[in-house]
Amino acid sequence: MRTKLVVKSAGMAIIALLLLTSCASFPRNQLPLVGSIQPLPEGTKKPTVVYSFSSGVDIFGKQEHRENVRAQLEREFVDVLNESGYFASLSQGIQGEISIQARLVNSGNPAVIIPAIITGLSLYTIPSWATDNYDVTAKVTAQDGKEHTYQFTDSMTTVQWLPMIVVAPFKNMFNVSKEVRRNIWKNLILKMQEDGVLPKHETTGATSSLNIQFKWTEAV
Repeated sequence: MRTKLVVKSAGMAIIALLLLTSCASFPRNQLPLVGSIQPLPEGTKKPTVVYSFSSGVDIFGKQEHRENVRAQLEREFVDVLNESGYFASLSQGIQGEISIQARLVNSGNPAVIIPAIITGLSLYTIPSWATDNYDVTAKVTAQDGKEHTYQFTDSMTTVQWLPMIVVAPFKNMFNVSKEVRRNIWKNLILKMQEDGVLPKHETTGATSSLNIQFKWTEAV
């Protein structure tokens, strides 16, 4: 009996190890990749912002995220806005020069569970994959009272297959999904700037002009 338990435990450990090391995620890059957002010139007046944030999932039906998940996603959103340096303050109050209502929904195809089971039963020798879609809607009220609605969609695909062991350490699904979402928020900031909701970074420099005059004198 003890031998059977040991064998069973070892088998479960192997499967768990394969599950953790044979999955790799890849961003679909449906939006422009934004690196560091160019800082505003020193002395630029930055707006105060009030925001609300909600999130949900639409895979086996629509439902709201658990509070701990929603709070983590909200922190990502706030962190990106803070890191940009474009805002004087961010709060969930009711008074601010700009108002942002942001919602993120994670969706996917529930049918992918079937090939995933086959992959597991084959000890990851048969590949399968699943795509996570991230849809963001942001309703922004600017300082002049004008309302803007922004919608963004990006996604990542997670491949479950034994050869993924090679790239899994560099393509962890949690890290990749976070970077995909952070890039969405960066695109939101750039769109707000493009629409004049946020101040723009204007590069100014010294200019010079060369004025050349020609005087024509007839030969005598």
